Parts: sequence; structure tokens; C-alpha cells
Amino acid sequence: MYDNDTYHDRVGARAEASRCTEDPAKLKPSPRTPVCCEPSSREVRSMAASAESSSPPVAPLDLSKTAVQFPAWCEARGYGCKRLLSRSHFSTVWLVQAKNGELRVLKEMHVAAASDAERLPREAELLLAQRHPFILRAHALLRDDAAAASLALVTEFCDRGDLHSVLSELRRRGEPALAEPTALSWLGQLGLALRHLHGQRVLHRDVKSSNVFVCGDGTVRLGDFGLASALRAADDALLSRVGSPFYMSPEICRSQPYGPEADIWSLGCVLYECVCLCHAFYAETIAGVLARICAADYAPPPPGACSPALRELLAAMLHLEPAMRPSAEEALRHPALRSVLAQLEPPPPPPDELGRRLPADGDGADRMRA
Repeated sequence: MYDNDTYHDRVGARAEASRCTEDPAKLKPSPRTPVCCEPSSREVRSMAASAESSSPPVAPLDLSKTAVQFPAWCEARGYGCKRLLSRSHFSTVWLVQAKNGELRVLKEMHVAAASDAERLPREAELLLAQRHPFILRAHALLRDDAAAASLALVTEFCDRGDLHSVLSELRRRGEPALAEPTALSWLGQLGLALRHLHGQRVLHRDVKSSNVFVCGDGTVRLGDFGLASALRAADDALLSRVGSPFYMSPEICRSQPYGPEADIWSLGCVLYECVCLCHAFYAETIAGVLARICAADYAPPPPGACSPALRELLAAMLHLEPAMRPSAEEALRHPALRSVLAQLEPPPPPPDELGRRLPADGDGADRMRA
């Protein structure tokens, strides 16, 4: 563990329906289009108009005319529909029951072309490869034998929904923000998930509260790897501009190369949301959001909202300069997370010598008999 001085030296300063067929007019589709941005002084006002043109190459569906019906080919695979969970231009999410009786989530991907059928499984491949207690577990990638472009991803079911919905309900009820021990525990879990991904040179690139899923036991899972990307080398950086506007890092907004530090910024935005029940960089327009991000212009948490240590960690994660932000490992070693990490991480294995067998006639065996 780091003490305060060592830490400073190291870092420098997410509409539910009750039936499996539903009237589309009653649903509120929520497009999850990654927004491209270039917030220079001249162009920042044009971002809202250009965002649609920078969307992924998936043809949007007309949700007002498309029937919402559970796919028969998924039912033929042994998944029984329980209810519709959500719908966007790019996917329809169902609560299903597997053959063994377990509840799971089936994400039906809306594929517009054969090329998309090759691109979209990236999310499934990354998730299927992960075995981590705080990363959403993927059980299967389903393909329709009759239509190669029909895909569905089956994942574990987190019965409390996504973190965005949890925080929105607190705000709707006028209740206070998350208790700090809960916020710290969830931050630690997400930090461990990012440390695992970054250790494999994988960037999530869309860390946000609606991509964090809450389980009944109080733990969380980091999910939705649709924008994740693997770096080819440890010092690689990415240039593509993706993610959700409220959680974009300044370097992504400026079209600069970025790395794991961008995920840390986004996690800081999630932490701020947990503490303050609002977005750190809220504005009425996308252009306003981007301008605030590029200036790291956010209101500090109000007095009493969090401890000084948590306030300090938040400020480090939302530092304007990527190099000044802590890595996932460094954030986990911050004094604010010290006690949390001790509870989340398994104890270290015993020394090797304790696992060795002593010769029956050796001096060590004689001393143990004595």
C-alpha cells in the first residue's frame, strides 16, 4: 500500500416492459450513438450537428414501425423470454430463462450488413475471454443458422439493474447520494476490473454509469464492451473518437491519441455521479459539454458530500493532463481505497517454502515432532 506521500509522488497531484411483444410507441428508445467531437474554438458549436455523421456504420432502425418481438431462433436455442428490458437503435435487451432455470440477459444485436456481423462479435469475444469477479460474465454468443447476420449475446443477470438507474431513482426520490463506503466499494471493484483489462492492453472506452450493473449482493460488474479495443503494444495509443459525451476525456474530445488514462477519466466521472447524483460536465448542449470537459470545468462536490481523501482521488482522476492521472493500479493504492482494497483482493499466497514437504528423516521433521 502507498501512504499519502508515496501516492502523491506516483501520480502527481447506465423502460422496462411486462410482455415479450410490446407496442413500440410505448417504448422510449435511447440511442447509444458514440459521438465524435472536435472542440476547437471555431468548431465546438458544430459538434451537435456532426455527431450523427460520426456514428458507427450500423443503419438505425425505425423503432416506430418495427415490432418488438422475441426472436424465435433464440427461443429454439433454449432461452425462454421473460420480458423486454430495453431497446435502442443498435440492440434489444431481453430478460430470459436458460434451460437450467437461471435468469440471464440476452442482447439481440441489430445488424444491418454482413460487415457489421463481423464487427459486432468483438464485444462478445472480449467478454467471453474475461474471467473476473467484477466484469460482466458472458455465457454464449448465438448466431442464427438461417441468417448469419443475426447475433445475440447472453450474459449474466444483475438483478438491481444498471448504476445509472439506481442513481436516477435516488435523485427522483430526493434521497441523498450513495453512502461513501458504498461508493468506495463500487469504485474499488470497477478499479480492479479496469486494472485487469489494462493489464491485457484492453481499453474499455465507454465506462459510464449505464454500463455498470449492480447485483443483489451489493457488488457491481463492468459490462458493454461494444467499443472496447485491444492495443497491440503497451505503448500504443488510439485515435478514434468514441464514447458517451458526458464521460469523454479531454484528449478524446481534442482528437488526440489516448490510452488507459481515458478510462480513468471516465471512471472519475462515474465516481462524481455517485457522490453528487449529477454529471460532472453537464450542459444544455453537446458543444457545452465538450467545452467544459476540455477545461476540466466541474463544480467540486459540495461540503460534506465526501471525505477529503475521496475528494482528492476524484480530483486526480479528473486531472486535465492524462499523465497526471493515476493508473488503475495507483488509484487502487490511494489511501481512500486502502481498506476497501483489503476486503476486495484475495490474500497473497503463502511463501513457497510453506508448501514444500519436509523429508521424513530430516532435521526439520525432527523439530516438528518435538
